[in-house]
Amino acid sequence: MCGIAGVVTLAGRDPEPGTAARMRDRIQHRGPDGNAEYEAAGIALAACRLAIVDLDPHGVMPMESADGRYRIVHNGEIYNRPELRDDLTRRGISLRTTTDTEVILQLFALHGPAMLDRLDGMFAFAIWDAQSHEMFAARDRVGEKPFFYAEHEGRLYFGSEPKALFAGGVPCRFDDETWSELMTFGAPAGRRTPYVGVKRLLGGEWLRVDGGEVATGRWWEFPTHPRQPARDFGGLLAESVGRRLIADVPVGTLLSGGLDSSSVTALGQAQADHRLPAFTVRYADPSADEGAYASAAARFTGVDQHELHVADEELPELIAQAAWHLDEPMYFNATAELLAVSRFARRHVRVLLTGESADELLGGYGRFRQYRYLPWLRLAAATTRPVRGRLRRGSRWYRLSHAASLPRAEWIAASYANGDPRRFDRRPMAEWAPYRAQAAQQSVAAHRDPALQALAYERQTHLPTVLDNTDRLTMGAPLEARLPFTSSDLLAFAGSATRAELFRGAQGKQPLRAAMAGKLPPLVLNRRKRGWTSPYATYLRNSPHLRDWLTCVPEQPVIAENFGRDRAGNLIRQFLEGDDQAARDAWMIGRIALWHEVCVEGERDPFRTGR
Repeated sequence: MCGIAGVVTLAGRDPEPGTAARMRDRIQHRGPDGNAEYEAAGIALAACRLAIVDLDPHGVMPMESADGRYRIVHNGEIYNRPELRDDLTRRGISLRTTTDTEVILQLFALHGPAMLDRLDGMFAFAIWDAQSHEMFAARDRVGEKPFFYAEHEGRLYFGSEPKALFAGGVPCRFDDETWSELMTFGAPAGRRTPYVGVKRLLGGEWLRVDGGEVATGRWWEFPTHPRQPARDFGGLLAESVGRRLIADVPVGTLLSGGLDSSSVTALGQAQADHRLPAFTVRYADPSADEGAYASAAARFTGVDQHELHVADEELPELIAQAAWHLDEPMYFNATAELLAVSRFARRHVRVLLTGESADELLGGYGRFRQYRYLPWLRLAAATTRPVRGRLRRGSRWYRLSHAASLPRAEWIAASYANGDPRRFDRRPMAEWAPYRAQAAQQSVAAHRDPALQALAYERQTHLPTVLDNTDRLTMGAPLEARLPFTSSDLLAFAGSATRAELFRGAQGKQPLRAAMAGKLPPLVLNRRKRGWTSPYATYLRNSPHLRDWLTCVPEQPVIAENFGRDRAGNLIRQFLEGDDQAARDAWMIGRIALWHEVCVEGERDPFRTGR
């Protein structure tokens, strides 16, 4: 795991010496175990390393090929590295290290971009060819490892986080064209970011710079064909967990008490030769606390459980730090807690296995139940339309009563929205959220079943943002998060599974439930899905620092200009006075304001008193 950065000259002069190193230094938190950089005509590369496999300094990047033609910066882990190394050795290739970075470099020298299909892991890398003066970059299948880029003044800047680009000289400005999408869905989808000119390479995409031209394309897509028989989901998951336990540093698990993290923990402990440390966040608020489930799973599996209680007085600083690490508005509520538990775990381990992505791949969220009842939902939408104004804004029935009356593609997108998508922008969604509109159309065209259509849409829009958030917050520790559910075999399984295989009645994730029968306590195995819920409304109302800050949010120019000072002030006042219907919108406004203050304006302590 690492932080990578670089600059490629497209036209004109090369960047000032030290530019790539300065970009790398801005994301130094990602890699405390070694720095290096490389500069030549047309290119500058830099990286910082978090050593996980092969702790020898020879693994420091940028790494040079034996013949001097290629140099690589790489962030991630390749889990089938042993098989790939054996294949290279059989070809007579001598490897100087045991790192996966060198494996990628040698495979690229042999096969070029075609080698991507052979990699099973998480990665974002860039390779410079000194002979052809081309750069090739790529990102793993679903986007576990980030890659951001921007063209500015005749150069292409890239890095693991947007802040690296800004350190190189790319202007840091809010793209107000993303406002409607931020308020409606919580994040811009596709290549868009909330910054002017800054894009993200998507999972399964490549980028090439050749002759001053930048091109992108796809090297991987989710399969949509019927699943081939005789594939054992449980065996594939156990194998994936086993591969992710391999490291030259201590490994643990994140144990929330849900089915996904408990499954990873159970399968990990079954293959470990010692008690695995497992880390759990506890809440004083019983409506948010899942400690009983996590403890039941810990006792049943025999792991060494460590519990973290986040004190209320720690929250303001944690929230501000999480905003800085994310570089984008917070997408889910438990961001401060994930940063805190990552730092807590870092005292014991350097690698943390998580159950992230299982819900998006196997249909675990409760919202997928609605698609079984499409005809009845359409009837209910027509029936409830006259009383829709009385429903709690943002509630499930409020969203469904609007969404179910729309054409199928629009309905799928709208069912993920914060209420009626037209509340913040009356234009067609294709104009202000083009990637989401396109993803919905593609999902409807690829599948006949409504649940599979929604699942395909979620994998294109929701999952990438979740993975970006997970990377940024765990690397803030720094800690390497490994996700067993994203192995290439399990992605193929999930992408081609039928509805009958994923759902039984109203309950999703059937392959996982079947695989874990007898391996987890019934209390955990049979519980209904519940996301990691943070009592953010309580925090905002009860913390003096957060409450005072929130009351000032309407005065911030980004809010006053895009939402309206009086409108925002009334909404926040209603929320602070106890109106729960205003909570979602108030927090949407708050987290955009917080991101802008911390990441665009550069305020590292937004909640300090006396401001």
